Amino acid sequence: MYSTQKKKKFPLKAIVIGALVVFGSLVTYGVGKAFLEQDGIAKVLGAKAKHIMVEGALYVDQQALREKIGLNFNDPLIGFKAADVKARVEELPWVSKAEVQRQLPSTVKVKLYEKKPLALWQSDDGRYVIDREGNPINRATDIFNYLPLLTGVSSSENAPKLFAMIAESPHLDNKITSAEFIGERRWNLMFENNVLVQLPEGASVSAMKKLKKLNDSKDVMKVDGIVIDLRIEDRIILRLPDNVDLSAGWPPQSQKNSV
Repeated sequence: MYSTQKKKKFPLKAIVIGALVVFGSLVTYGVGKAFLEQDGIAKVLGAKAKHIMVEGALYVDQQALREKIGLNFNDPLIGFKAADVKARVEELPWVSKAEVQRQLPSTVKVKLYEKKPLALWQSDDGRYVIDREGNPINRATDIFNYLPLLTGVSSSENAPKLFAMIAESPHLDNKITSAEFIGERRWNLMFENNVLVQLPEGASVSAMKKLKKLNDSKDVMKVDGIVIDLRIEDRIILRLPDNVDLSAGWPPQSQKNSV
């Protein structure tokens, strides 16, 4: 007798789910196996750190930088995450920004953008290098002795205005040796040759322009030990050292030795 039994049908959904489970198991096994054997794979592919190239590291502490990068010669590069290294490197005091790249098979490149040191700041607990915002970057060492020294209460907080003012007179920028913030309201600037410039409160930019004009016409900045008082808006007061010889006219051509 002919049988009319119907064949069983497997739902499409069940087939798809089963296939995904099998595929997922294979992928998980493959990734896990690769992870367990990463040293062996690294050796075959050459995926070990052979070149660690750093650009832009002028002031940053080298040992601290190596620790933040976290790689040594011949370390496996499988699983290396450039974003993690970037985040760690940017924690360093001198680093403003970092770029980290891996170039196959065995090179890691780190490019640093360091903060620009603009001055030294004398605080109660030591001397610091500060940036254009007046923020301390790190403790100062002897290599930064060429920078002007800021002193006085609130001098670091008012440093940005000072730097902006100096930018208006770039011809005087590299001649400033120190700046003292007086009474938390105005600056005294010490230049080369012990030239002292007393700036007014709140009108320093215009005073610096006045100083430039005076210096262009009279070369006052060449007189050793002169005091240039710009604190009064409508006048300039010059105080000359006792040993300045004016017999040859202005500016002084020579100075007599004081006894």
